[in-house]
Amino acid sequence: PLLGAAQIHHFTPPEGCAAGADPDHPLRQLAEHIRAQAILALAPDMVHLGSLFEGWNDQLVTNWPAALPRPRHVATLHDLIPLTRRAEYLEGPWRDAGLVPWYMRQLLELRGMDGLLCNSEATRREGLAHLDMAPGQLVTVGGGVAAQFFATPPGPAPIAGRYILCLGLNDIRKNEARLIAAMGLLPPSLRDGLRLVVTGTIPALHLERLAREARLAEGTILHLGMVEDAALPALYAHAALFVLPSLAEGFGLPLAEAMAAGAPFAASHAGALPELAGLPDVLFDPLDIHDMARVISLVLGDAALAEALRRWGPGRAAQH
Repeated sequence: PLLGAAQIHHFTPPEGCAAGADPDHPLRQLAEHIRAQAILALAPDMVHLGSLFEGWNDQLVTNWPAALPRPRHVATLHDLIPLTRRAEYLEGPWRDAGLVPWYMRQLLELRGMDGLLCNSEATRREGLAHLDMAPGQLVTVGGGVAAQFFATPPGPAPIAGRYILCLGLNDIRKNEARLIAAMGLLPPSLRDGLRLVVTGTIPALHLERLAREARLAEGTILHLGMVEDAALPALYAHAALFVLPSLAEGFGLPLAEAMAAGAPFAASHAGALPELAGLPDVLFDPLDIHDMARVISLVLGDAALAEALRRWGPGRAAQH
């Protein structure tokens, strides 16, 4: 409704232009020139990039050739976690997988932006610390939560019984090992009949091993794999507790969605999560399983606190 069809232009990069281990290979450079020429033909006032860190293993192009005149550029900055946690990314698996040349090239492109829209104050602080840009070039705009998460989902609970929900286990910073260990420290009165429901690409065998090490009852962990967005509001809304134990988060979208859906919540004090949660009493040290278990027990064991969190969450999420 805002733009007519004639104002929407679609660019398809050439096959085989993914950056891979050599982000300067000829076909990649050709794709960048074709894209830039197509944009220049539109004479835009400004170019906005929703995510600059794309194109390593797919045919997405976000870089601008130095040889061509450049319109004003702004980008949304989601995080700089690979840079701030180098040992786990740039000096570890990412180096072994060949991502480092591509990531460093994208960092150079990021530093050339006229402005950055940051999804949190934590991300803005990271940008100021690592990008050598003026404070006025970085503006915090929040991350946003889709309207579907604020609506009461119809129908019964998608999972029977009481459960803790944790989404997106697909990265070392998601900290699932300590979460499962903390589950094993909960008082028996809280742990009895309680399940941990997780999603993501993490191997089920890995979760089973962690459950055995934590001496959790068989079947305590329910791994749903990848879940469609349409199923998420009900999962959030019926959870006894949503937990995000991450070691780092640029925004923390799963926490924002859970809060919008009215789930009681707890989270680590890392990255943007404190500013998103807004309540220090439900934050824990993600490196301390005893502190994690303490906060989880606090929410699960106090019905009045859980209800207060259900009321607090939607309004707080709407602010971000």
